[in-house]
Amino acid sequence: MGARLVTLDRTLIRCGDGHCFSVKADFGPSDTDEHAGVSKLQLFEDGVELGPAHANHRLIETEGRGRFSHWKGELLFSSSDNSSCIDNGRLYQIVRETPNADTFPVSSLSTGALLGIQRGTTSYRYRGIDCFKCPFDIALYQSLMWDVKPRTIIEFGTLKGRQRAVARRSDDELRHRRPCL
Repeated sequence: MGARLVTLDRTLIRCGDGHCFSVKADFGPSDTDEHAGVSKLQLFEDGVELGPAHANHRLIETEGRGRFSHWKGELLFSSSDNSSCIDNGRLYQIVRETPNADTFPVSSLSTGALLGIQRGTTSYRYRGIDCFKCPFDIALYQSLMWDVKPRTIIEFGTLKGRQRAVARRSDDELRHRRPCL
């Protein structure tokens, strides 16, 4: 068994009673009257794990605060601050078990930590430029440019040329002034 990260489609989230919201989808094995505690589903709000899982449905409605239950093929949940899961603009993701090869690699880091690193990486800005690249990679590139001093730098697959702009600016700072394609 592996795990798969799934982002909840906001258009499928339905408002229930009190603080409870729900989504019907196939998220793998869920709890039932006969099989309580079967669900291994984890729920995240903006990369922070919510819980407790397997919560009493009445407590989700009345107290909320991130409680959730994966019950009979439906996810019943609440936001961490009891705001509307439809309107609060937060990203809700689940990690579910899957027998498929499309799984997370094994890591000693928690899923929440991995999601936090991903969120930080994709929101990194270098001198006002959205990079969508890991800051460690940028530091490695600068180190390589300093050590190797290549005559030309070619990078493929950049989003709107942003990494090229970062490389050019780094190269200018290192006073090598070579073409960055």
